[in-house]
Amino acid sequence: MSRQFASLLVRLANGVSLVRLALVPVIVLLIWKSSNSEAWRYAAFWLVVGLHLSDMVDGYLARKGTRHLAVRNDFGEVIDPIADKMYLGAAFITLALTNQIAVWVALLVVARDIGILGGWSFVYKRYGIRLLPNTLGKITDASLAVLLGVVLLRWDGGAVEALTPMVALLVVASGGSYARLATRRASAVTIRRLRALAVARRQERVRAAKTRIKGGVGMTP
Repeated sequence: MSRQFASLLVRLANGVSLVRLALVPVIVLLIWKSSNSEAWRYAAFWLVVGLHLSDMVDGYLARKGTRHLAVRNDFGEVIDPIADKMYLGAAFITLALTNQIAVWVALLVVARDIGILGGWSFVYKRYGIRLLPNTLGKITDASLAVLLGVVLLRWDGGAVEALTPMVALLVVASGGSYARLATRRASAVTIRRLRALAVARRQERVRAAKTRIKGGVGMTP
């Protein structure tokens, strides 16, 4: 694979993420209309499917391109999780506003996403650490997409009631996993900084002592 092709893959991945972000108002509109129209419900359902599949596609393209280029996709690492959380959060809020899902579910999803994005921003600004989505987070996002689809399709048999508590547990667990990861990484950076500071101060004391010794020797008659 040439570097030009690998670079193209990365740009395509970032473009897919931007498209997914741009479609957030569309999913909101479709879900809003879906409460009274079967056609709108199916349109919203297929858009959710497309958005989730696009997340898998841009992740694959980005990994393939960056692995060959041996560089980080800084823009993609930021825009991809933002796009995911924006569309999921907006979708659940709209479902709650149209009485298609319990309000507490939407609030839980939004609270987790705000916490994750806020935490990521804080640890990057304070400690220079980049936190990427982990396996549990990806599973949780997939389960949220499944719950969205089940709600929009209005399956009978208590599917929503059965899925909701399981998805809620995943949301809480994934939020906790990100919090623990951020705390662990931040603690490691803090320890390294304190060690480096201690070493620097020790070296400074040694240099100061050598300077005093040399000065004393120079003044010896």
